[in-house]
Amino acid sequence: MMNRIRVFLIALLAFIAVIVCSGMVNTSVDQAVIMCSSDGRTLEANPDEVSYFETQGWHNSFKEVITTVWAEDGRQLTILSDDKDAYLGLGWYAEKEDVLIKMVSPEDEEIEVFKGQVEEYEGKGYKISKNNVNPLHPMVALTFDDGPGSGTTSRLLSFLESRNARATFFMLGKNIENVKGSKQIIQRMKELGMEIGSHTYDHSQLTKLSKEGVEKQVQQTNDLIKDAIGDGPTVTRPPYGASNDTVKAALGTPIILWDVDTLDWKSRNADSVYQETMKSVRDGSIVLFHDIYGSSIDAIEKIVPALQAKGYQLVTVSELAKAKGKKLENGKVYTNF
Repeated sequence: MMNRIRVFLIALLAFIAVIVCSGMVNTSVDQAVIMCSSDGRTLEANPDEVSYFETQGWHNSFKEVITTVWAEDGRQLTILSDDKDAYLGLGWYAEKEDVLIKMVSPEDEEIEVFKGQVEEYEGKGYKISKNNVNPLHPMVALTFDDGPGSGTTSRLLSFLESRNARATFFMLGKNIENVKGSKQIIQRMKELGMEIGSHTYDHSQLTKLSKEGVEKQVQQTNDLIKDAIGDGPTVTRPPYGASNDTVKAALGTPIILWDVDTLDWKSRNADSVYQETMKSVRDGSIVLFHDIYGSSIDAIEKIVPALQAKGYQLVTVSELAKAKGKKLENGKVYTNF
């Protein structure tokens, strides 16, 4: 009898142990947190381990390791974040806005279509909106240094407006401060869709300055531009195209150089500037001029119609980069697209 009781008690205790253990395991599973890595791996972690794994680069939600990319024809893919650069290199875009173009119907109604649909809509009588870029046509960015110039810049803006052309202006702070009426000129640039850039305060070679010196050159000009139009410059061109790690860190914007140098500052001859431009320009070029010389404006009045006759669109640097699928990054140097 005692043996039977002992056996029964042992069996009962074993059963209770199984139940308890099973409950513990289930509780653990129920409380486990699924952690995800940016390359798609997963692991289970206890709640009190989550913070540790987050410091090791793991994420608490799968949504944190995925992103969406877009194609010009409107397709979209959800991919792992680690694969994003690879897809961008294959012609996909990071933002939906990057693949949309504004078009105007024959009835003057504006709509947005994907880049891959532009040709189809053109066949229906639609046209690219005035301030948009047609990705199917070649384009260049005309850029102007050292202004604003007394008289010359206003003349240039009037001509660009008449040709529905846009450009990027890299301005000197001291000229913004000293040239009469320059504040109004900069406001007009913005109204016409021109891009506003900085060329430092007084054209010092930044690589020869201390960190504090570079920062002063940047801040003085940024403040003057912001005072004129409410926003600071979107791009910067260091004098002489000279930069180093200190300069790149201090500028705080993308650094724009050029691939076509017209040498207008040297020749001061409109025909020479015209010839230099037309022989070297290509789709995606960034062309360097100076809007403080009358001869350069004379040349522009020949260059713009000639380029447009060849099918070129005259756009800002940022518009050019976007149309070519490039995202401008602060501190990075660009010469063309």
